[in-house]
Amino acid sequence: MKRFVRTLLSLMLAVALLMGALPAQAEGAVKLATGIAENEFIIANTSGVSIQEVYIYPNYTSSMGQPRTNGWIYNNTEGKVSLTTREIQWDCLWNIRLTVRINYRNYFITFEDQDITAYLGYRVVFTVDENGYYSFEYPDTNDDVMPDGSVLSFTLYNDSGKDITEVYIYREGSSRWGQARNSSGKWIYDGRSLRINMSYTEVTTSRDYMIRIGFDYGRYVSYWEFPIDTLDYLGGTMRVSRNSSGSYQIEPMSYGF
Repeated sequence: MKRFVRTLLSLMLAVALLMGALPAQAEGAVKLATGIAENEFIIANTSGVSIQEVYIYPNYTSSMGQPRTNGWIYNNTEGKVSLTTREIQWDCLWNIRLTVRINYRNYFITFEDQDITAYLGYRVVFTVDENGYYSFEYPDTNDDVMPDGSVLSFTLYNDSGKDITEVYIYREGSSRWGQARNSSGKWIYDGRSLRINMSYTEVTTSRDYMIRIGFDYGRYVSYWEFPIDTLDYLGGTMRVSRNSSGSYQIEPMSYGF
């Protein structure tokens, strides 16, 4: 089961993929951009197509507003996207709509119900898989640090006896989970660990968050929710286990301070 949003283009685009009409993706790493502000995120385009426009708008409206990018984001390049201070404060999920250029024609790709605040301060990758599904991949690496040198991630160690399918982090009191933090369908198998990222904006806005973890039971997933304090988590290792009564719990194995 994949843990990231996937969108399939129209039948015409699928035919184009089968015919090999898409331009080949250039080899080598994506060019790195520097100086990401706390109200910005970077789209790294590795999809093999050019992004002509990027629209970001609340999921409760059909009005897309103005494009967020200044110019095209060509394959194997990056572009910055920013939100206003007021937009960052809105407690809602967002839609991202891309206009991509393929064989001199425009196509639209929409990613619905995205937690945009989790992207801020990060570089997210726009990519395509072998089946023609496009996705935004939440970053699995974290090179960003706070001004005081503390990191913006923590390690989640699974010692529960079950495989973890999903990890969500959202502000205490919010009913919206946002996007799973273990992107690209990376389950945290029993006995394994995975680094979980948070954005600069999340960390500086509040300390009080909820972490919701999905445990695999074969035919269904059981979700458990725990309150967390980011000061206890960031830079450290948190252990997810199960006690003798069968309840799941999360506790620090090591602190980041």
